[in-house]
Amino acid sequence: MMHVITQFIQKGQQMQDSPATRKKTRKKGDSIDGTSLRYLAMLEAIPRSPYGISVEQIMNELAGQGYSIDKRTIQRDLPKLEVKFGLECKQQGRTNFWSYKSDAPPRMFPHMDEHTALSFQLVKAFLRPLLPPETVNAINPWFEDSGKKLSGREGVSARWAEKIHVRPLGLPRQPPNVDQLIQDEVYQATLRELSLKILYLKRDAKKAEAYLISPLGLVIRDHLVYLVAAKNQTGELRYFALHRIRGAEKNTEEQFIHPQGFNLKRYADEKFGFQIGQTPTLSLKLRLNGMATVSVAESPISTRQTLSQDGEAFILTVEDAPNTFELRQWLRSMGKSAEIIEPGFLRAEFAEEITILARRYGLK
Repeated sequence: MMHVITQFIQKGQQMQDSPATRKKTRKKGDSIDGTSLRYLAMLEAIPRSPYGISVEQIMNELAGQGYSIDKRTIQRDLPKLEVKFGLECKQQGRTNFWSYKSDAPPRMFPHMDEHTALSFQLVKAFLRPLLPPETVNAINPWFEDSGKKLSGREGVSARWAEKIHVRPLGLPRQPPNVDQLIQDEVYQATLRELSLKILYLKRDAKKAEAYLISPLGLVIRDHLVYLVAAKNQTGELRYFALHRIRGAEKNTEEQFIHPQGFNLKRYADEKFGFQIGQTPTLSLKLRLNGMATVSVAESPISTRQTLSQDGEAFILTVEDAPNTFELRQWLRSMGKSAEIIEPGFLRAEFAEEITILARRYGLK
């Protein structure tokens, strides 16, 4: 970019420079190098559409960086940069606001390398559905630029995107449909800490209910997105499945509620772990064989677990296993490769479940 900017200045200097002009004392930003840096500062100050910045705001931004430049100079400079850098000017009232066009190619220092381009492509492939629509729109030019960067390579490096695939553990499921306008409204209210009025359809309900809430954060669990919020009237903490929200509208008149001591991770661990029983953890002892042993050896479920051999099997002891629905699902997934030894109540729980299943399948 510096090379391009310098070309602009050199052309202007050839046309406008004169002995009389050269005798004048130049201020910061008047030399070729200084003007290049000033152009850079101007370009960095300009936002991407739909946001904009006025000439006066640019002048104040430059003044804060030590450039003594008048408003008229900036008004002359901007049209020089407009076409090359994808700028546009929109009038609001009597003021002109400058911005990058929404599809203007991004400029990066240093230039985007293959690893950065690959990172953007991975974000596009796997995280894009979870990002706020505003964020996706803002980084779309980087998605496009990274795609061009990788597709323009020759040889094996051109096929980077074909060499990585993320497959989720468990049975793949399609996410439920989420209204994009509702998602955008919810995400904006969450990011800007604004009260939000929603219409929410509870599971098995026939009619949606209205809530006035203060959105505190988003929890992503598998293929589902949940909005955690405080009810404005009572301060009660609730979570709402995003796909069950039937309407959403930001409310700037109602005060946003910040519950004292609220921590999103702590709340998510408590509410989405689906604790069973009175205690959050339990002391677990299993007899394992086959691939189940390899799995827990390579990927421990706790830092406080031990694995010892017992004949042809192995004994797994975990002092602080989570007493949750997820633990039981994990135990079920191992089938006959795992036997619960302790605690007794969990062994009895599974024995009863197996008895019910045996009857269901016609076994004694």
